Amino acid sequence: MKKEICFIIFMLFMFCGVKAQGIRVIYLEQMKPSIQMDNPEMAEAMASQFSNMKKSMCLYYNKGVSIYKRLETKVENKLTPEQSNSGMKIAMMGGDVCVYKNQNDKEIVSQEYILDKKFVITDSLKAFDWILSDEVKVINNYKCKKAVTKEGTTTAWYCLDIPINEGPYIFWGLPGLIIQIEHFNMTVIAQEVNQTDEADNKIKKPIDGKKINREDFDKTMQKKMEEMGAPSQGVNVKIDVIKM
Repeated sequence: MKKEICFIIFMLFMFCGVKAQGIRVIYLEQMKPSIQMDNPEMAEAMASQFSNMKKSMCLYYNKGVSIYKRLETKVENKLTPEQSNSGMKIAMMGGDVCVYKNQNDKEIVSQEYILDKKFVITDSLKAFDWILSDEVKVINNYKCKKAVTKEGTTTAWYCLDIPINEGPYIFWGLPGLIIQIEHFNMTVIAQEVNQTDEADNKIKKPIDGKKINREDFDKTMQKKMEEMGAPSQGVNVKIDVIKM
């Protein structure tokens, strides 16, 4: 009990001046792919291989503006964009996604990949229709409350002790920092939260890549997925990835 009280006091002290300083949040994300194959044993083996794919991401936030991007250049269990194995072709879409959100200008800019080609997509920042719950759980020492989207596709756990309405990827708009997101096949969990004076220097809008709107990008990705997922030697592979 004493440890919990000290932690709460520390968090309140740490974030009492949050408007004057930015924060840095380190997240760990893990993909749980859905793989459809004619061979169940091979599908299970591939799912196990992809479930070990983890990477560290970083969120910088200050005064309503944020950037979410890769923390390190090295990825655990990295696979090539197209890897042939026993007649199977695997399409790795998404790459190192970088997401810039500006709540003040209601703008979101994401840098995404289709195989090795880089794109920059600009869109309006949309609010989520969150349904708040009284359910509570502790995640990495952060006391969190639960929220789900109206569609039920996303579950968020947010910390009221960190009064910042931000989170990883496109997610935001809760009365506390999002500590954990469960979105389709992706789980993202905050590992540490710190104040930083570097936020302003780190938060830069992505500009490197082919400019494209969201609709055309999704069509291009779908077309490439269909090309890469064509049946080969009686095997059809489908790997679901997070969509923005």
